[in-house]
Amino acid sequence: MRRIFATTVFVGSALAVSAAAWGLLGGRAGLAADPGQSLEPRTFKPPRIAVVDISEVFENYGKKKDIESQLEAQIKGEEEKFREKEGELKATLEELKNVQEGTEKHQQLVLKKTKLELELKNRQKEIFNEFQEKQANALKEIRNEITGEIEKYAVAMEIDLVLEKKVAAEQKGNFRSGHWPIVHYVRPELEITDDIIKRLNARYSRPGAQATGGAEAKAKK
Repeated sequence: MRRIFATTVFVGSALAVSAAAWGLLGGRAGLAADPGQSLEPRTFKPPRIAVVDISEVFENYGKKKDIESQLEAQIKGEEEKFREKEGELKATLEELKNVQEGTEKHQQLVLKKTKLELELKNRQKEIFNEFQEKQANALKEIRNEITGEIEKYAVAMEIDLVLEKKVAAEQKGNFRSGHWPIVHYVRPELEITDDIIKRLNARYSRPGAQATGGAEAKAKK
């Protein structure tokens, strides 16, 4: 190929070839100068990208707020039962002060006191473990719903990539933990956080096929 190109340059500069020969050699030289002409056309398209703030979606999801309220109500109920037991233990301790040691009554009260103390200790652990499990299950359920909603929205809108906008960052010393941006700038039209919040709340407040269909149709518009 180098020899053909050199010959073309030489012949062209000397004006010693015919027009037909010049066209043939010039065409070959053109192919050598632009090898991309022999390749298949480019089919790759730049991806459509969107950004979502998961922490904001989580905080504004109605289901999350309702579950929090339910758990708080349940905790208050357990606290009341716990205080009743504590009151019973306190009354037993007061009664013990007025009973002579060594008597049968005193022994019964000591046994009752020991039993109540053990029940309170065990119940405290049970309540802690029970609500930790409930919180973990609720978090998993909500996380799966948010992730699923983002995926459905992305498919409906033909989005190729959805990026998390922020990351939770733990700080040492006197600084509080917070969220640091992963994406420092994004055009407003690429931010889908509000769309995801609206879709989740629409599905939660109006469950059923009609609400689901309406939300998906909205996303496709």
